Amino acid sequence: MGQPALRKDPMRNDQQIIIDTDAFIGLMHETDALHAQATAIYQSLKEQRVQFTTTSAVVTETATLLSYRRGQAAACKFLHDFIDSGAFPVIFVKEALYQQGLAFFKAQTKKGTSFTDCVNAATCHQLEMPWIFSFDQVYAKKFGLQLVELAQSDD
Repeated sequence: MGQPALRKDPMRNDQQIIIDTDAFIGLMHETDALHAQATAIYQSLKEQRVQFTTTSAVVTETATLLSYRRGQAAACKFLHDFIDSGAFPVIFVKEALYQQGLAFFKAQTKKGTSFTDCVNAATCHQLEMPWIFSFDQVYAKKFGLQLVELAQSDD
């Protein structure tokens, strides 16, 4: 078994990548089903000097979900450790991104479509960011984005 390697096309050191809610929650909580995978991906991306960012939609969704599921203290810890610290610069959803996200959302037919996912996809397309750190397959299936995944290399 070799070292983890990013699947698909290699990233550049200056590559910007959006991190989604499920990845943030996976990083924060050892009991989350995605914790080990999220941590491994995050460490690999840090070693590659990838520039992390997120959207204001992800910040609001993550803080809200954490408050509901784990309490207000967990939500505030997320905001402090990841957002207020500047570790993840925030792309604010303004009119153009909102409208494109709305168009993506209205084009979906599946029950339970996430408006935040649609806004993230619009952001990635508008800013020409082909990668997203998420475990949600909708990004690849519906929006043509590449999910960051780890695969074992054949060393």
